[in-house]
Amino acid sequence: EYQISVVAVNLRNQNKLVSPESTKLTILTKDERPTSPSSCSIVSGSATMLQILWKSPSSGDYKIVFYKVTHKSLTDTWNDSAIVETSPFQIYGLIPYRDYRITVTAFTNNTRLLQGPPCKLVARTIPQTPGSPTNCRVGKEDVTSLIVGWSPPAFGDRKIFYYKVAFQSKLHSIQSVTRAPGIFEQKNLSAATTYNITVTA
Repeated sequence: EYQISVVAVNLRNQNKLVSPESTKLTILTKDERPTSPSSCSIVSGSATMLQILWKSPSSGDYKIVFYKVTHKSLTDTWNDSAIVETSPFQIYGLIPYRDYRITVTAFTNNTRLLQGPPCKLVARTIPQTPGSPTNCRVGKEDVTSLIVGWSPPAFGDRKIFYYKVAFQSKLHSIQSVTRAPGIFEQKNLSAATTYNITVTA
């Protein structure tokens, strides 16, 4: 805030003549908007959480009063936001293995609330550990092959990349990987042999 006044000065015969001071004007300069937070990054995460780290804007004569952190799935049309005072910040309740767009915006409040440009991130949560396959069953195809069937896990991440089917006997073991949902045939087994069979998602 500044006060401004004007006087007239006349130099005549080496005498300085000064007029009376004009009416004072009070002027309020505009507040400076903050710059974007710097060094925004994801420093840790899980299937349902992402932790964001950033640094305060490095330029400007202002004090940051708070930060606004928003996040939104790339497939959603809405934003979720939080008001925080310091970095880092953890976002909870996310969906496993999904991409999120995240912004961090600084706010000042010298004489009025002003926000700067946001820093922007895109990050993905990790997949959640799947549960165990359910309703496992075995059927005989012939003396050296077995058909194994199962249903998807009842809990955990339902987006399964593959299943591992293992056959273990006293003499040897066989492990196979399949992307087929719910059924697998293992050939070239030993006849008249007992196998322990496991299916892992």
